[in-house]
Amino acid sequence: MFHALRCGFLGLILLSPVWAASLTWDTAMPKDAVATYFEGTGLRVIVVPAGTGATEAAAALKTAVSKAPSVQLAMSADALGNVSSLDDSAIVAKAKSLPVDIIAIVRVFDGKEGAKSAVVTLYTPQGATLTAFSAATDMPLAAKKTTGTGMSGSAAAVVDNVVGGASADLEERQKAFEER
Repeated sequence: MFHALRCGFLGLILLSPVWAASLTWDTAMPKDAVATYFEGTGLRVIVVPAGTGATEAAAALKTAVSKAPSVQLAMSADALGNVSSLDDSAIVAKAKSLPVDIIAIVRVFDGKEGAKSAVVTLYTPQGATLTAFSAATDMPLAAKKTTGTGMSGSAAAVVDNVVGGASADLEERQKAFEER
């Protein structure tokens, strides 16, 4: 009986949310998922930890970013000095003179059951927000969801040619569409 109680208690401990919050930042930010947020080619990225507790998350993000096929260079924020007390716009202003295409600012917040959440915001050096995502120590980052972009420009032009204009020449436009 004691053995059954001990095993049941051990099972409860192992399945508790505290154990679920045991991902490291490296496993919370898998390189394949991180790569989906960095679109382009030959990108130069600076990863900036901001606020308290963001250093480890930023280091993990920098490692993952450096493995992204679209990224040519991933650099740390050492050149910026201490930016932990600055807001995002002040950090972007400090980083805009660096030879980078994307400024990735990482902030970490306390989550449920001892987990931590990292919120990453990507900016251009001019201050435009590109995107944002979050990862947590209790749930790894998922790849960016992409939706279909619809028709190509040339297909849209053909359809527009068919459905646009006066109804008098509809038959002629339909025939042209079928020929294309």
